[in-house]
Amino acid sequence: MRRITLSLDEMLEGRYPTDGQEILGAASRSRPAPCCVLNGPPIAAHAQSHSYGMRLARLTITNFRNLDGVDIPLVGGPVIVGENRVGKSNLVHAIRLVLDSSLSNKARWLRTEDFSEHLGLDPIADGAEIRISVEIEDFGEDGGLMAALRHAIVSGDPVRARITYRFGPGELEELEDGDEAFSPDAYQWSIYGREDENPRRIPAELRARLHHEYLGALRDVEGDLRSWWRSPLRDLLEQAARDADPQELQHVREALEEANIAVSDLGSVKDLADRVGKETARLGRVSFPG
Repeated sequence: MRRITLSLDEMLEGRYPTDGQEILGAASRSRPAPCCVLNGPPIAAHAQSHSYGMRLARLTITNFRNLDGVDIPLVGGPVIVGENRVGKSNLVHAIRLVLDSSLSNKARWLRTEDFSEHLGLDPIADGAEIRISVEIEDFGEDGGLMAALRHAIVSGDPVRARITYRFGPGELEELEDGDEAFSPDAYQWSIYGREDENPRRIPAELRARLHHEYLGALRDVEGDLRSWWRSPLRDLLEQAARDADPQELQHVREALEEANIAVSDLGSVKDLADRVGKETARLGRVSFPG
């Protein structure tokens, strides 16, 4: 496979190779890295990046459920906090509509009740649309990400990409009385990059380069965290263990073994073990009638 080298100016001007397989090959060698964490319910979004620096920089939402006119700058690892039913889950789902490759195409088809209430009883008939945009920064030094986001770059200082989900009308449907109106069948969803006036479609195979993980809400925090199998931290800790240096892990194992030996040598622990052993032996000698 030949190496592809693109300048930022070439990407901004739309001059890039058309062989998607080569672009994907460059991007697929990247590793997942933390990008942003949103809590309530929690979501962990990751980006394929060698530099571990890519992050979500801005989120805008229009006409989606109880979120309209939302424009949030995101700095560092933001945490969303609020009372029940204020829109935390809706905000997380909005991000998933843009980034989550695990969502099926069917799940991205929205319904009348997904439109904001201020649009009236039948927003689809009126031709209303839902738009959700995510802006991404700090990936300019990663060639794979630059290739994957080439259709979405909107500025170069700093390098910033914008990806938008739109659910809106396509073609008008002619009614029996000769009038025209939008119908649910005329609606479609799309995901594109750059500005609304100059959209470039972002195909699923490129969006998949932006690895995204969704962690479900914690309804029983103490119980879920106590259970290793249900814990939302399990995947993160297992990944951290896989990424850890083997020699450092060996040092940790040795330290744990020494700590266990030290605990076992405590007088109180030895006394307890002796009493438990004697009581177990006594119970073993007890006979029960019948």
